[in-house]
Amino acid sequence: MAYSAIEVKVIGDQPAVDNEVPDNIGKILPGGEISGGVMNGSSSKTSRNRDNRRNGKRRKSQKKKKRRKNKKRNRGRPSNDGPTVKLVPPSAPDVVQLSDTSVKLNWTVPSNDGLSITFFRIQYRAIKPKKTQWKTEDTDVRGDQRMYELIHLKQEGTYKFRVAAVYSNNDNKHGPTSKKFTLTTAPYSEPQAPEGAPVIVEVKPVEFQKMHGLNVKWNYVPKKKSPIEGFTLHYKEYSANNNFTALQLLEPTIRSYMIQDLKPATEYTIKVQSFNTAGHSDLSNEVVDEDKGR
Repeated sequence: MAYSAIEVKVIGDQPAVDNEVPDNIGKILPGGEISGGVMNGSSSKTSRNRDNRRNGKRRKSQKKKKRRKNKKRNRGRPSNDGPTVKLVPPSAPDVVQLSDTSVKLNWTVPSNDGLSITFFRIQYRAIKPKKTQWKTEDTDVRGDQRMYELIHLKQEGTYKFRVAAVYSNNDNKHGPTSKKFTLTTAPYSEPQAPEGAPVIVEVKPVEFQKMHGLNVKWNYVPKKKSPIEGFTLHYKEYSANNNFTALQLLEPTIRSYMIQDLKPATEYTIKVQSFNTAGHSDLSNEVVDEDKGR
């Protein structure tokens, strides 16, 4: 039978305690020996891990705060994730009046290395007499054009204009707005004859104190470039071969007149036209009506 010997070295005079851990665990004696337990390396390591976790959480929190600040700072700026898309808009248009109701717009596009322009769209809004929202013309203006004639505006209206560009990626961007532009009525050195013709809307027989007549009403809207001085009312017996009798009414605002001293129970042909120093307008519609009988 073989035996082996185990050498146990007891340091200090502490009594042995069965199944109990001495109170002085982790106490290091001279020479690096341990009295009544194990060395405190495990406890030190646990403390370091706890500190590392705290520091890690603190660093993560600081990184999150920094990311939030960067997001706020970069809000509205182009993303750096991909190539920057450069859209260079056209200039504010120069406006030239062509007529009482039309203008010509001219604009430029500076030299640039941005996306190419496929076509332009013309936009405008009324300021006076009544403010409106922006309207867009249906016509596409080619990308190599720099001029457009805009028609069907209102006489003496005030407008603003701008040009929008549509780029090769189908994105769009409008340029700056023009200054307010008011359409003016073109001055004329010589007066022009009235345009258009009056329209007779009503003829009524009138009898008063044995006097017979016809009351005539008409409509007419004169043009500002050809103001009128009055109207000429023409009438004659319908069945007679004689010429028309002309009554000149020197009142540009008048729109009705009673023809007096007519024969009773007689049909008359009536027509009206406006006039000024340059001439007469076209004749109105011709109306035949009968005066009241006896």
